[in-house]
Amino acid sequence: MRRLPIYVLLDCSESMIGTGMTGVQTGIATMVRTLQQNPHALETAYLSFITFDSRAELKTPLQPLDEVQVPQLKVRPGTAFGSALLLLGERILQEVRRNQPGSKGDFRPIIVLITDGQ
Repeated sequence: MRRLPIYVLLDCSESMIGTGMTGVQTGIATMVRTLQQNPHALETAYLSFITFDSRAELKTPLQPLDEVQVPQLKVRPGTAFGSALLLLGERILQEVRRNQPGSKGDFRPIIVLITDGQ
């Protein structure tokens, strides 16, 4: 079966302190819980979480939706958004299955960016 890779980039910079980070933590928990209640999503969706502050970090490699655990997020200084995009590109190249002769690869990845834009 073809997978639908979903990469979630999470801003954990200092500007997210307080209600911003609380909202992100609650929002991604709600997103995962809602997707896990959808039978079609359970068959196709695979999730990965990447955080960024002063550096980018892979919190969860691409994995089936029923195995996903919402990462605990911590606010830290810095905003290495460029590093997060580079890490995202590397992970897509490593994890997303390409079309091969005689078989279809994964669907095109969905990238979700959660940030306050600062």
